[in-house]
Amino acid sequence: MRVGDGGIRKPTTNGAPQWRCNVGLLHIEYLLFLFNLLSHYCAHAPSMVRRRDGSYYCYLTTRSLPCLNELLKAFTVNGNKFITMAIAEYITPQALAIWAQDDGTRTPEGFYPNFSWAFGP
Repeated sequence: MRVGDGGIRKPTTNGAPQWRCNVGLLHIEYLLFLFNLLSHYCAHAPSMVRRRDGSYYCYLTTRSLPCLNELLKAFTVNGNKFITMAIAEYITPQALAIWAQDDGTRTPEGFYPNFSWAFGP
């Protein structure tokens, strides 16, 4: 399940999920901002990885947290992600603003959210 550059994944089949965010080196400031918000859930600071083509990306991963199972179940149906009415229970105005800044596009006509989720059951 991904929102913007971040997503919840299970590193092992039976293990607890973790949240991970990947960004290009150009966006390290954004990742450091997220780390500042989430550091108490993380085992370490963001890391940098060099790709085969010589470019770099950075990532931030939380610890494996059983509480993320609830989010994974709330927004996944048959392995597909969906926005459901349950979003109102979880999202704060700050989270919505971050999500919009992460996935939105500013154009001369205004702002468009590029939320790639399907609205579902």
